[in-house]
Amino acid sequence: MAKASSQIIPLSPRDAGEVTTSQSQPDKPVVAIRAKRLTQQQLETHLWGAANILRGKTAGQDYKNYILSLMFFKRLCDQWENEADEAIADLERQQGRAFTDKQKEIFKARGEHRFKIPEGNRWVNVLEKSDNIGEKLTSAMRAVADANDELRGVFTVDWNQPAPDSSGKKLIPNEVVHALVQHFNEIDLSNKSVPLDVLGRAYEYLIKQFADDAGAKAGEFFTPPEVVDTLVRILEPKAGDMIYDTICGSGGMLIHSADFLRESGANALAAQYFGQEMNWGNFAIGKINSVLHGLEADIKGGASTITDPQFLDHGQVRKFSLVLANFPFSNEFWWLKPEQQTDDKKKKDKLKKEVRICIAMKTRSLWILSLTAVPKRYSCAQDHINQYFAVGESMTQNWTVEVRDLDPSAFW
Repeated sequence: MAKASSQIIPLSPRDAGEVTTSQSQPDKPVVAIRAKRLTQQQLETHLWGAANILRGKTAGQDYKNYILSLMFFKRLCDQWENEADEAIADLERQQGRAFTDKQKEIFKARGEHRFKIPEGNRWVNVLEKSDNIGEKLTSAMRAVADANDELRGVFTVDWNQPAPDSSGKKLIPNEVVHALVQHFNEIDLSNKSVPLDVLGRAYEYLIKQFADDAGAKAGEFFTPPEVVDTLVRILEPKAGDMIYDTICGSGGMLIHSADFLRESGANALAAQYFGQEMNWGNFAIGKINSVLHGLEADIKGGASTITDPQFLDHGQVRKFSLVLANFPFSNEFWWLKPEQQTDDKKKKDKLKKEVRICIAMKTRSLWILSLTAVPKRYSCAQDHINQYFAVGESMTQNWTVEVRDLDPSAFW
C-alpha cells in the first residue's frame, strides 16, 4: 500500500487478550503498518481484543456499536487505500514508470472507489490526532456516511459524547479512544490482508460474542445461527428470489440465505435481499453485515414493520418470494408506534385492559399475517400458518385496536 509522507513508527504486536488502556499519547503522526494475510482466528482474536479495551467504559451504554462501527470504518479506509494502490500499480506497469508521491495522492483523490472517503477523513487523518480523537473520529465517520447514500445511518455512535455528569469530560476518555485506534491500526482490513468471506465471518463472530455478553437482551439483535440455518434450509432460497426479513436485527437471516445460494452453486447476488429494523443501532449492525458480506441488501431502519411498513408497492405492502423472521414476541405493545410506547406501569396496565384478547396469541397471529407472500412451494408450513390465520380472523372482532386488513387467501 502506498505510504504517506509522515514517518512510520513501528507498532509492536500485542496479545489481544491482554490489552490495557494506554495513558500515553502519540508524539507524531502514525501510519498503519500493513500486516501479512490474517487467518480467521488471528482476526477474531484481535477484534475481540478491541472490545476488551472498551468494555465497562461507556457508562452503561451499549458498547458493541462503538466497536463494530470502528471496525467498519477501518475496513472502508483500508480498502479505499488498497483499491487506489492496485490501480496505481497497474498504471505504473502500463506506462513503465513510477509515480511520485504527489502524483499518487492526486490519483487517489480522483480514482474510482467502491465507497467514497472524502479528503481529510481517511484513517491516517484520525491517526494524526493526539487530542480530541473522538471528535475527529465522529466527524470522519459522518463525512463518509454523508458521501455514500448506501451508508446513511450506519455510523450511529458519537465518540465525542460528553459524560452524563455535566463535568465537561468525555463519556469515552481520549486515552481510551487512542488505545482503540492504535489497536485497530495494527492490522490491515483490506482485501489484501483479509478476504471478504473471512472478514464477514469475523464480524459475525463479534456479533455472537456481544450477544453472549448481553444475555437475554441479545434477542433484540441476534438469532442463534443454528436457528437461522434451519429456517433457511427449510425455505431453500434460490436464484431470482426476493428475500425479506421483517425484523432483520443484525441481518443474519439474509446472510445465511446468501450462503445457502453459494452452497447450491448459485451466485449469492442472483437473489435480492430486503430487511426492516426499527432500532437504529441494530439497523447499523445489519447494514454493515450485508456490506461486509458483499450483498446489495436494501435495509430500512427506524420504523416498525407492523405500524409503519417501509416496503410498499402502490400503497400496498410489497410481496416477496419468501420471508424469514424471528418475531419479537416479548414486545407487549407491538401495535403502538415507538413514540406511543411507554415504560410507565400504570399506563401499560391500562393499555393491556384495552385489548380483550390474549396478547401473546394476537402478537403471533399479526406477525405471521405481516409476512406478505409465503410462496406455495413451501407447503410444509401452510397448515400451521393457516391455523394462525384462523385465530387472527376470529379475534379481530374483539380487538379495540386498529390493525391492517390483510387477506390470507391472497398469500397462496
